[in-house]
Amino acid sequence: MKTLTIMRMRGGADVQAKALELFAKHGPSRDTQLVLGSLNSQVFVSVVDGGDDPDLVSVATFAPYFDMETFPVVELDEGWMAAMTEAVQRQQ
Repeated sequence: MKTLTIMRMRGGADVQAKALELFAKHGPSRDTQLVLGSLNSQVFVSVVDGGDDPDLVSVATFAPYFDMETFPVVELDEGWMAAMTEAVQRQQ
Protein backbone atom coordinates (compact mmCIF):
# COMPACT_ATOMS: atom_id res chain seq x y z
CA MET A 1 0.00 0.00 0.00
CA LYS A 2 1.12 3.53 -0.69
CA THR A 3 1.44 6.07 2.07
CA LEU A 4 1.58 9.84 1.99
CA THR A 5 3.63 11.44 4.74
CA ILE A 6 3.62 15.11 5.68
CA MET A 7 6.80 16.01 7.57
CA ARG A 8 7.04 19.32 9.44
CA MET A 9 10.57 20.19 10.51
CA ARG A 10 11.06 21.02 14.15
CA GLY A 11 12.51 24.42 15.00
CA GLY A 12 16.16 25.42 15.03
CA ALA A 13 18.92 25.94 12.48
CA ASP A 14 20.87 23.01 13.95
CA VAL A 15 17.87 20.74 13.27
CA GLN A 16 17.72 21.89 9.66
CA ALA A 17 21.47 21.42 9.16
CA LYS A 18 21.48 17.90 10.66
CA ALA A 19 18.38 16.77 8.72
CA LEU A 20 19.92 18.03 5.47
CA GLU A 21 23.20 16.29 6.26
CA LEU A 22 21.41 12.99 6.91
CA PHE A 23 19.31 13.32 3.75
CA ALA A 24 22.39 14.03 1.63
CA LYS A 25 24.14 10.99 3.10
CA HIS A 26 21.27 8.45 3.19
CA GLY A 27 18.57 9.79 0.85
CA PRO A 28 14.86 9.13 1.21
CA SER A 29 13.24 6.00 2.61
CA ARG A 30 13.30 2.84 0.55
CA ASP A 31 10.46 2.62 -2.01
CA THR A 32 9.95 6.40 -2.04
CA GLN A 33 8.25 7.43 -5.27
CA LEU A 34 8.09 11.19 -4.76
CA VAL A 35 9.43 13.77 -2.32
CA LEU A 36 8.37 17.42 -2.42
CA GLY A 37 9.68 20.24 -0.25
CA SER A 38 8.36 23.69 0.56
CA LEU A 39 10.40 26.67 -0.57
CA ASN A 40 11.35 27.45 3.03
CA SER A 41 12.47 23.82 3.63
CA GLN A 42 10.13 23.46 6.60
CA VAL A 43 7.49 21.10 5.18
CA PHE A 44 8.07 17.98 3.10
CA VAL A 45 5.65 15.51 1.52
CA SER A 46 6.56 12.01 0.39
CA VAL A 47 4.74 9.19 -1.36
CA VAL A 48 6.08 5.74 -0.54
CA ASP A 49 4.99 2.39 -1.96
CA GLY A 50 6.33 0.26 0.86
CA GLY A 51 3.74 -2.46 1.00
CA ASP A 52 3.54 -4.07 4.42
CA ASP A 53 7.28 -3.72 5.07
CA PRO A 54 8.02 -0.09 6.04
CA ASP A 55 11.61 1.17 6.06
CA LEU A 56 11.78 1.57 9.85
CA VAL A 57 15.48 2.50 9.82
CA SER A 58 14.82 5.54 7.63
CA VAL A 59 11.77 6.57 9.65
CA ALA A 60 13.80 6.35 12.87
CA THR A 61 16.71 8.25 11.27
CA PHE A 62 14.58 11.30 10.49
CA ALA A 63 12.07 11.08 13.37
CA PRO A 64 14.05 13.33 15.76
CA TYR A 65 13.93 16.20 13.26
CA PHE A 66 10.32 16.10 12.05
CA ASP A 67 6.75 15.85 13.24
CA MET A 68 5.20 13.34 10.82
CA GLU A 69 1.66 12.48 9.77
CA THR A 70 1.23 9.38 7.59
CA PHE A 71 -1.87 8.40 5.65
CA PRO A 72 -2.52 5.24 3.63
CA VAL A 73 -3.54 6.28 0.11
CA VAL A 74 -4.76 4.63 -3.09
CA GLU A 75 -5.00 5.84 -6.67
CA LEU A 76 -8.35 7.24 -7.75
CA ASP A 77 -8.96 4.63 -10.42
CA GLU A 78 -11.98 2.55 -11.45
CA GLY A 79 -11.72 0.38 -8.33
CA TRP A 80 -11.74 3.44 -6.09
CA MET A 81 -14.70 4.93 -7.95
CA ALA A 82 -16.65 1.65 -7.66
CA ALA A 83 -15.95 1.47 -3.91
CA MET A 84 -17.00 5.09 -3.33
CA THR A 85 -20.17 4.58 -5.39
CA GLU A 86 -21.06 1.50 -3.31
CA ALA A 87 -20.33 3.39 -0.09
CA VAL A 88 -22.65 6.23 -1.10
CA GLN A 89 -25.40 3.74 -2.03
CA ARG A 90 -25.10 2.08 1.39
CA GLN A 91 -25.68 5.42 3.09
CA GLN A 92 -29.00 6.03 1.32
